[in-house]
Amino acid sequence: MTHQGEQFLRWLVGPLEPSEFLDNYWQQTAVHIPGGPEKLASLGFDLASYKRGLAEPGASSPNLKAQYFDSTGRHSELHIQPSQAESLLAAGLTIHAPLVGSVHSELHAKISELRGYLRHAGAVVPVAFMSPPKSGFGIHFDDGAVFSIQVSGEKIWRYSREPAVPFPSTNLVGSNRLEVRAYCRTERLTHLEMPRATELVRSTLGPGDVLYIPPGCWHQTESGDGYSLGLSISFRSFATRQLVFAVLGEVFRGKVGWRQSIPAAPGDSMAAVEPFLRQRLVELQDAVAALEIDDLLEAWKVAVGLRASLHDDEDDAAPSDGIQPDAVLRVPFPIAYRVESAPDGTQEIRVWCLGNSITVGLDGLPVVERLSRCQSFVARDVADWVGDGCQWDEVSQLVADLEASGIVTRAS
Repeated sequence: MTHQGEQFLRWLVGPLEPSEFLDNYWQQTAVHIPGGPEKLASLGFDLASYKRGLAEPGASSPNLKAQYFDSTGRHSELHIQPSQAESLLAAGLTIHAPLVGSVHSELHAKISELRGYLRHAGAVVPVAFMSPPKSGFGIHFDDGAVFSIQVSGEKIWRYSREPAVPFPSTNLVGSNRLEVRAYCRTERLTHLEMPRATELVRSTLGPGDVLYIPPGCWHQTESGDGYSLGLSISFRSFATRQLVFAVLGEVFRGKVGWRQSIPAAPGDSMAAVEPFLRQRLVELQDAVAALEIDDLLEAWKVAVGLRASLHDDEDDAAPSDGIQPDAVLRVPFPIAYRVESAPDGTQEIRVWCLGNSITVGLDGLPVVERLSRCQSFVARDVADWVGDGCQWDEVSQLVADLEASGIVTRAS
């Protein structure tokens, strides 16, 4: 019997065979796959469902954004509420709308099957892009692969066939030279050449056309003479080093020396710091030397959903839809987080676990801090962590987002 994920991949890349696509294009080379309006009949997403999704309770998301070019030509973004989307679209801004809510359950099921078929360890996220005429997104590359499906209208894509940076660790918008230089320093690149217009491939996508963009490929978009609706299926980055760090984090989770802060070093004194770190280094070397391939394989199985956690002997059954307040949830691997400045100047929290990440509002900081210190919890506890009389229905979407992003998993 054909795997449902394979069926959806065949739909995405046809007339290419899935094996041909995976061998010659996946994570390697961009490819434009012509389709046609008739291809969209089985997608489960169109303009009507896009609008219903924005109107559905719970449509608000930290990643619902409006995109535009400022007076200097620099790509900029605003975090918005669903009620603002229509007026901002009319004002000439592109709406970036993660697909949440029950309206899109059929599409989410297909994407979940595709992630399972490919055994992709990072999150796979569907995002709608609704653009007014002659609007789009500036030159940039992403840290993960993207399938872009044109749903209505036309969109002009300009893109590099090969990655400028193989498997970048973060996205990069190329319109700000200072950001590009800072990116090169962070990524230890000696130079990053911005592509000339003549070096980019130009493709016009109509309804039913699909464009596959590997991680690290420059691309920019502009809608045609009318409104454009596109659906992007983004495969979030999963770096091998994150898997190794997570496994080692499990090794050291119960060891006091690795929970302890580095000793104080008043003045120029290193008397306490050096021996402390030297001992941790010996323990780290011993832990790395003791790792076996099965340790990494079992962690990978957790990351791709083949088992619930490293502490279970049996694979976890597929969870049912909807998290109930009394559900027991796990934090299968240590998480990392930091407070960042959003493009509109507000602050938000980015949370990582293995190859998965999610952005939450600053009011979610108490939740993130608790998640960083626990291995399991009852779902309704999240409301207590927020405090101020918070109720379950106020945090249920946040818990669902954390599960969808792979930050938490359900207990067996």
